[in-house]
Amino acid sequence: MKKIIFTSVTAITIVSGAIFAPLEFTNAQSTWVSVYKKVKPPRPGTFGAELGIWGTQAWVDAQSIVRKGDYVYYNISFSILRKPGRVPSDFKHGKVGGRQANCATKERFFNGDQKWVSFGDGWEGDAARFACR
Repeated sequence: MKKIIFTSVTAITIVSGAIFAPLEFTNAQSTWVSVYKKVKPPRPGTFGAELGIWGTQAWVDAQSIVRKGDYVYYNISFSILRKPGRVPSDFKHGKVGGRQANCATKERFFNGDQKWVSFGDGWEGDAARFACR
């Protein structure tokens, strides 16, 4: 049985009791908080050096965070940093993705493999930890 639950912020699909990725995203997008930033000069001769990529940064829209029991739902955005580790001046949070995490088990739903995984390290884990605070 497939059931769609709409809240004022997001829509969530539930199939046989399992919660899957949000179907649409909130329009909050006004309180972006940087939750991860890694700056490292690119190695000469690499694709990163050719494009001038010096790192990555992840953002969570604090107004998009919705808590339902142990679960939290939030929007995330990702940017590539240019020399020397700055967000490009024309950057906008245009490619926003919905995420979900289980704060009690410290797991986040990985959309790629469609399964729950540990928060882990890196930008996805830092975003989940921030949303669970």
